[in-house]
Amino acid sequence: MLEKRGAYIIDADIIARKILEPGTKCWNKLVKILDPSFFDSEGNLKRGKLRKAIAQNPDLRKTVNSITHPEIVKTMERLWFEQTRLNPKTVKIFDIPLLFEVNLHNFFSFIILVYVPPKVQIERLAKRDNITIDEAVQALSMQLPIEEKRSKSHWIIDNSSTLEDTEAQVDKLWHHLVVIPSGRVKNFEKEWPMGKKLD
Repeated sequence: MLEKRGAYIIDADIIARKILEPGTKCWNKLVKILDPSFFDSEGNLKRGKLRKAIAQNPDLRKTVNSITHPEIVKTMERLWFEQTRLNPKTVKIFDIPLLFEVNLHNFFSFIILVYVPPKVQIERLAKRDNITIDEAVQALSMQLPIEEKRSKSHWIIDNSSTLEDTEAQVDKLWHHLVVIPSGRVKNFEKEWPMGKKLD
């Protein structure tokens, strides 16, 4: 919704999929630590199978995160600097589902949360990923509870009603971002976890 209004979205989930494509640096590292059953005949990672495995195995989750998270952050950094140079006036939105869990929230002065009640969150996740309710609960147990995320966010989009209602809320947010531009990254070049500005 924000993209169609003119924002540039830096999506951590899209980046995560790209860095795990066959032949990439992260993919090569996962091949060395995961059983072959985690990959299909063409080498593609079975993301659902891995998601279930890391939900049940904290040590595996820590190892996989240590491989993927630095590369995700590095790519987000590169995209931000590129877009800042090319389109300095464009609103840039980081879409990071695990923002709080990986402790990146301290690097942002304006955090937007798309909120639904916990019960709805579980049901939507189960439907989206074609998993059971119990599996959805287990997957969400790896995240900060959404009510806690809500208390730590600066702007809430309640996505539990109609599409029209959500669009109206996004319009208000967009006005705030464009007309009253307070959404920004705090001292990004100095404080971003990956360090100095890219050349």
